[in-house]
Amino acid sequence: LSTATLSSDVGPQLASALLAALPPADAASIASIVQFVDPEMQRRHHHRHHESLRVLHGRSYIHDTILDSTFRLSLHSFFQPNTAMASFLYAHLVAFVASYSPTSPPVVWDLFCGVGSIGICLAPHAKHVVGLEIVPDAVVDAAQNAADNGVTHKMTFVCADVLKAENEAVMLSTYAVVGSQPVDMLPHTPHMENMVYLERRHTN
Repeated sequence: LSTATLSSDVGPQLASALLAALPPADAASIASIVQFVDPEMQRRHHHRHHESLRVLHGRSYIHDTILDSTFRLSLHSFFQPNTAMASFLYAHLVAFVASYSPTSPPVVWDLFCGVGSIGICLAPHAKHVVGLEIVPDAVVDAAQNAADNGVTHKMTFVCADVLKAENEAVMLSTYAVVGSQPVDMLPHTPHMENMVYLERRHTN
């Protein structure tokens, strides 16, 4: 394993060379080329004056679509890596929320909401959606996505660390599992996403 430090002008040259080597149709389909330098590696080698992230070609964001909604994704924002299975997952969530309380739409809490994709897809079936996310860039994207999809009036996004709010085990002890739906979000790996439907126990 070897590493090398690129000078500030080499990155754009490499991006240009890559685009020139591709067939025109393939080059035209590339939305962004980004150079990312691990901040921890910079710290170890005392190179903090270098930018950790540089856009060498195109925009600092891309767009993707799930169900009928389009989402802007910036470089530091989390998004589902498998949009086909994400559409399957979101469709199940939408059907569940729509059928759970058809005459009295619920308030949806979208924890770790990323760019707001789940909450935005659920917004037509919710009274209001509150999204909580720790990454500031993702919160900016979420607000923009709500506006682009015409649901700003139903959305509130907050940048916060929800793990500091309360002990997760204590909260979950007051809920019972009423159903689940596995989703193969990462095919050909041992990992499986699982949607679990929880219902709050009535306590005195």
